[in-house]
Amino acid sequence: MNSTPKQGALLLIFDGLGDRPCQQLDGATPLEYAQTPEMDRLAELGMCGMASPFPAGFPVDTHTGTAVLFGLSKQASQQLARGPVEAAGVGLEIRPGDLVLRANFASFSKSYQLQNRRAGRIHQGCEALAEAINQIPPIDGIKLSLHPATGHRGVLRLRGANLSTDISNTDPGRSDLSTPTQCQPLTAEAAAIRTAAIINRWSQAVFEVLEPHPINQQRQQQGLPPANGVILRGAGQFHAQRNLIKELGVNPLVITAEATVLGLAALCDFDSLTHPSFTAMPDTNIQGKVEAAQQALSEYPLVILHFKAPDICAHDYDPVAKAHFIEQVDRALPSLTQHASAVMVTADHSTSSESGHHCGDPVPSLLYYPGGRKDRCHTFSEVSCMQGGLGNISSSSLLMMLLDGMGCMHNYRVKDRWMLQ
Repeated sequence: MNSTPKQGALLLIFDGLGDRPCQQLDGATPLEYAQTPEMDRLAELGMCGMASPFPAGFPVDTHTGTAVLFGLSKQASQQLARGPVEAAGVGLEIRPGDLVLRANFASFSKSYQLQNRRAGRIHQGCEALAEAINQIPPIDGIKLSLHPATGHRGVLRLRGANLSTDISNTDPGRSDLSTPTQCQPLTAEAAAIRTAAIINRWSQAVFEVLEPHPINQQRQQQGLPPANGVILRGAGQFHAQRNLIKELGVNPLVITAEATVLGLAALCDFDSLTHPSFTAMPDTNIQGKVEAAQQALSEYPLVILHFKAPDICAHDYDPVAKAHFIEQVDRALPSLTQHASAVMVTADHSTSSESGHHCGDPVPSLLYYPGGRKDRCHTFSEVSCMQGGLGNISSSSLLMMLLDGMGCMHNYRVKDRWMLQ
């Protein structure tokens, strides 16, 4: 590894990296099952531990866990809604007063019972479906427009007066719940009651538009679940996000295909890079991402390289695919890590391949920079990291240790207390 100051540091984020023992892998986790000689080498050179964005045992979403790794305070990460993050990720124009929500194309029965939260991970035809949805006229003076993002995901924007963020999700959040929730006001204020009613009227209108749509007729003929509805979560409004990385004068580059992570980069005023071959799925161009990161190390003090696929594989109950993807990334890493002045490998959260859900288990993490401490770990896995010198550490502290290893941190000052809240 080159310690030349002109070379930047690498923060490698595997979305959903941590896991639990899997029957398909004879009781191993995907990371334990995978052959990862490069990450094992880094573990032996540096320190390992188990990191948690929030207190261990508390599952978090991608945007929350990643926000902590991007240097937002825990308080700001807790209050960050998914909608504005997704909106920023697709470059959607947001005005003061606009309300935005994360959207999923979903599958419903003819009696409007939720059957598939992701419409079989539809990724073709979403633009045409959104165009049909956007012909729905304004409801109670509010214009609602759906904007496709990555795969089955999208962003719903409501534009008009007196909108409220105090509404419930219509996405139940778990694949084993078959009954969609109606949008409910979370307060007795008139704006919340009105906003929830608008969402419910729009959702029913969407079903009536999409159920007979030619794309869905074709999908049903092919034995695929229809994308005949939309479920929503994370209502919020746009606010720029203060973060430790920029506060220290570090200008990072984020390389990802995930709209959520691109949105966080935009909210944090980070530079970002994506490409049509960079996808959120296991078919992403791993080598292309690694080559882009390698080039960026000579131009940026910190390069954040994000891979979404491990989380996708776990949600699809496929630990074998998850392990295989981790191996593919590890094989591509040596040409990148040897050019980095420091390396941190971690995750936003753990995702269980057995349950298909995010879980609150801490995530295996490693940190290496020349001259830094080292422990006795020789491999990179959940079991090994539990014995590592970093111990059980918060994700925010792990980021601070990387920044300190880069020589960017300063002694604590009273004005820094926002970061500890």
